[in-house]
Amino acid sequence: MALAVAFLLAVPGGVGAQDDPYAGDPLGLIAFAPEVSQAYTSGSDVWEVWVCETQWGPVPVDPTDAVGLLNSTVAPYFVWLSGSRYRPVFELGGVVQTPVPDPTGTGGAALEDCERRVAERSAGNSGGALVVTNTLLLGGYALSDHDCLMSGGCPTSFPANGRLVMVGGPALVAVDPYEEPALGIVAHELGHALGWPHSFSGHTVIEDEPTQYDNPMDVMGAPDWIGLEGGTIAINRYAAGWIEPRRVAFHRQGTLTYQLGPLDSAATQLLVLPDDTAPGSYEALGARVWSQYDTGLPAEGVEVYQIDQRPTACRHTDSEPLDWPCFGVRRRTRQVPAVGGEALDHVHGRGDTFTVRGVTVEVLDRTEGVYTLLVSGAAVAERFVDDNGNLHEPSIETIAARGITMGCNPPLNDHYCPDEVVTRAQMAAFLLRTIGEQPSTTHRAHFPDVPFGRWYTSYVERAYELGLTVGYPDGTFRPDAPVARSETAAFMLRALGEDPSIYVAAGVFSDVPLDAWYIEEVERLRDLGITTGCGTSPLRYCPDEPVKRDQMGSLLARALPLIGR
Repeated sequence: MALAVAFLLAVPGGVGAQDDPYAGDPLGLIAFAPEVSQAYTSGSDVWEVWVCETQWGPVPVDPTDAVGLLNSTVAPYFVWLSGSRYRPVFELGGVVQTPVPDPTGTGGAALEDCERRVAERSAGNSGGALVVTNTLLLGGYALSDHDCLMSGGCPTSFPANGRLVMVGGPALVAVDPYEEPALGIVAHELGHALGWPHSFSGHTVIEDEPTQYDNPMDVMGAPDWIGLEGGTIAINRYAAGWIEPRRVAFHRQGTLTYQLGPLDSAATQLLVLPDDTAPGSYEALGARVWSQYDTGLPAEGVEVYQIDQRPTACRHTDSEPLDWPCFGVRRRTRQVPAVGGEALDHVHGRGDTFTVRGVTVEVLDRTEGVYTLLVSGAAVAERFVDDNGNLHEPSIETIAARGITMGCNPPLNDHYCPDEVVTRAQMAAFLLRTIGEQPSTTHRAHFPDVPFGRWYTSYVERAYELGLTVGYPDGTFRPDAPVARSETAAFMLRALGEDPSIYVAAGVFSDVPLDAWYIEEVERLRDLGITTGCGTSPLRYCPDEPVKRDQMGSLLARALPLIGR
């Protein structure tokens, strides 16, 4: 039996086409993120619990019992789902009665009267109202008003914010034939109140009507959840601010390996395949395993969804601007592939290989709930957006495709920063990836200025173990110091396993003295075809200048054929 659940959302008025709806999200993934998707998702979210008694309702609902049940079941569910970032707190509101009859059997007018009476009685000290009717309605709806977005600020207290959830009696009282309250309905509607949309394929028809409930992996799309049988998908948790940007990875081009884990994992929790054809459109990959509330899921694995916030992806009324994105509950979320019929084709386990918009994903392994993915192919036309026309662009693209560089603005990583200088920490990472070495798995504190837990720590540790660096005479490594071109030659020859001491310098560069400590390294680097210097007439190397990231791209690309000779 499909549960009747719904949502209503007023669109923010007065937003012009010149506004950037994605500016509030550091990764540019969610439209109106601070105003809509994260307005109530941090800390305690107080809900007044009201019972509305209709003339025809047969389900006795005790408001005190309802508050106790919600705080003991639904609150811990959201604490788990948010990683303890959010807790709904349910407080006693009261009881109202509606005299409105139900001649049509839909209860619409009576429920509207319930809304009005609760708003009139509310003390105005909560973030929302949860109204339980004494009817047999196995479902509900959520209301939220965002007309205030661009009019000087939104109220945060009910009833001024219009934030209300309405559910029938079976949501909190066990009604035959169900042996337990349908708390899944409450979780679903609270999800809408947090700005989460339905996730559905768009290809399922029941009794000649399309349905938005055919995703058994998501509380926002499940067709028949009664209890709290599972959580929600990764993109909803990110939208709520419960996945930190550093736990998100973007695959733009190349062949790269990613670790994707569930919500209680320290690994990446959201992998995005960006789409450069329109803002707000992309594929989102997350991992789900049978753990805690997710033990009721029909499958575990890597799940794939298309997120579409383009204005054409959601319905508009005549009063809505046609250039507005589909934000909040209007965000279009569909399974990939979207085959309908409650299929699980969008969930992939170890050993599976699948293709999404020209990108191939292979699920290599799973260890302690974390999936290892090998992802290859181009999700977007450009790997980096800031190297167009650069002399070194082909080399930069080459090392990006090999996973030698990840970019310079994690986790989005759509910039390479070609004009910035290479630091010693970056050099360690560049060289290890070039020669196919993995970062160190232990921290032996070889250098006092390379602390545990920095992004570069394991790279520097492994570079020391391989003899690629010995640091400075005072025992430090100086990870943030720029690397001079003279030092670059030494670093690269060590990585290639070359011994420059066996070569006799000829003095080919006019600015490299014969007694310079690095002359053999520089000239051997030229003999190998890795460098041509920095100028001609006369031939110069510019040994004291810092090496830039674009120059480093060409040095590494030329060195690739020499690896493992």
